[in-house]
Amino acid sequence: MVEIEKQDASFYFGVPFVNGVASGMGFVCSNQNTKQIVGIQFENDHIVSVNDSPERENAIVDEDSGRRWEGWVNERHVPCGFGRFYDDNGNLEYEGLCWEGQRCGFGVSYHEIGSIASISFYVFNKKFGKSKDFDLQGRFLCNALYCNGSICVT
Repeated sequence: MVEIEKQDASFYFGVPFVNGVASGMGFVCSNQNTKQIVGIQFENDHIVSVNDSPERENAIVDEDSGRRWEGWVNERHVPCGFGRFYDDNGNLEYEGLCWEGQRCGFGVSYHEIGSIASISFYVFNKKFGKSKDFDLQGRFLCNALYCNGSICVT
């Protein structure tokens, strides 16, 4: 995922890689509302098509652990795109972008009690880049910069 900033808006650009080669359906989303703007089909490091209103299947995916995904899925019915993860008790855990079943891109994580835990950018389930972190009551704690899931700078 790459964040692209242009004047008053930011966009996320997601590209799937298979063995280091861009292959499959990528997308561009606005970080304002995580709405997908453009779908991009890659094959062997080349763009083969661009669709300005890509069709994504919305589905509910129940995991063996009891967790649940509600949102876009890929052709293999794996969470991919915008949606929400719920824990095994039905509590909202995460709302945002996902890639191959993992948090990947802009998203909001929630504490078990329902308050916002963080507004962050993720790469394969780990925070990377800018994050706003909150306590259990939803009070702002800090702006932080994460590298590989750990705070680098606050």
